[in-house]
Amino acid sequence: MPIIKTLPGANMDIDLATPADQIEWQQAECPWNAAEGENNRKCAVKNISICPYFCGIRYLDQVLCSYPQPNPYQDRVHASPIRIEGPKFVQGAVCEPIIRSLPEWFGIEIAIQEYVVDIAEMPTFLAQNQDETVGFLTLKIPNSFTAEIHVMGILPQWHQQGIGRQLLCSAEIFLHRENIEFLQVKTLSASHPDSFYAQTRLFYLAMGFVPLQEFPGLWGTENPCLQLIKKL
Repeated sequence: MPIIKTLPGANMDIDLATPADQIEWQQAECPWNAAEGENNRKCAVKNISICPYFCGIRYLDQVLCSYPQPNPYQDRVHASPIRIEGPKFVQGAVCEPIIRSLPEWFGIEIAIQEYVVDIAEMPTFLAQNQDETVGFLTLKIPNSFTAEIHVMGILPQWHQQGIGRQLLCSAEIFLHRENIEFLQVKTLSASHPDSFYAQTRLFYLAMGFVPLQEFPGLWGTENPCLQLIKKL
């Protein structure tokens, strides 16, 4: 098995266009660039590989690299059949079956119905496997500075396959083009013991969100709310 090296301090918001000397944050040095005297190779964008030596991400922001050894995961790098479409509107009927397939996260009927109505009016990104919609992410954009992930869901059989990351990446690209500066999301606080929402919080933290504020009574005292935010 090839040795997989860790590149500490790598930032996964890798900039493919801005000259390196004009980037405000620190990018980790690519060993392939260093060995070849180049500076034009980038390993990944939001964990989507564009390099044959890229092996993945170790929480929170360390790049795993096999250079100069063969990548033991190369067969998986471009194996995803998922394509992301959007933003689209009037997608409530498409997304409702996904919401209902996730009772651990969406267990209140009136809330499900409200989500379906909201999705019809808000920009939504769809994760497609051929002709099947397997996941979605809907944005709420209340003003010209801030957007919010209003609701997001992926069919259970498609969990842990990077689809959430793909959806979020597409949404962030769209928001960046719209000059939106901040993206926020609200989820169940860690003061509630729910294990499914613990997974949700870990996902958003891994994607660069940071906790901003807890609202104990926003959804009722039995469902304490945590607001997380990310600078785009």
